[in-house]
Amino acid sequence: MKRTITDKNNTLTSLALVSLDAYIVHINKITKNNTNDNHHYSFILCIEDQSTVRVVKYLSKVPSCLLYNRLRESLRSGRGATITSLREQNNQYTCTVSTKVIDKDLNFRPECIRVKNINILKNETNDKLCTVEAQICAISDEIAVVFEENEFKRVQKIKKNIIIGDGTGALEMSVWENHFNEIELGKSYHIRLLKIRIYNDQISLTTTTETSEITGIISDISIVKDNESSHESTLNIMFTS
Repeated sequence: MKRTITDKNNTLTSLALVSLDAYIVHINKITKNNTNDNHHYSFILCIEDQSTVRVVKYLSKVPSCLLYNRLRESLRSGRGATITSLREQNNQYTCTVSTKVIDKDLNFRPECIRVKNINILKNETNDKLCTVEAQICAISDEIAVVFEENEFKRVQKIKKNIIIGDGTGALEMSVWENHFNEIELGKSYHIRLLKIRIYNDQISLTTTTETSEITGIISDISIVKDNESSHESTLNIMFTS
């Protein structure tokens, strides 16, 4: 990862400013804070070692930002960039008033937005982001999941477990309610920035707030014929667990 220290003492402290060479692969919408009238947004960078980094920009009560527009330009262009003057503390990154996006030719491309088949994904690591093109083979009923935001507050969210398949295999994928209307059984989709989950040596995928694109594909994906037993096994696990 290209990381440049820009503080005057050239020492890595909690107040150090860093610059990252990266591709902007996703930008979340500007949203109002839960606890006050100010706003914020976050964006995802893919850096040289192919890991992804979330960066947060805090705003005032006015939901506008010149940097936000510049980030969108860089995302649309697909070019690499140096993102300057970021505050790093405990592996968390935030923008400062001096943060800029400077176009730069980089010697790598972001793997997380490159389409990979299911067989290749089975060799990936936990929490990585990935992009697939696959057919929706099965969809479960709605499942309520309770999350503890803190010791005083619980939040219930709804998901569906689905099976996606391509010419190399099948995987289970969790889809959260904000994406329910974007998928239909039997159709094929290009799905950008899913998160890989590995539990008990079993890999699955899940949509997240970074899953920015679920686009229908006109020509359906062919499902591998010699893998039907694998599909049935995955289905049995999904609907009986």
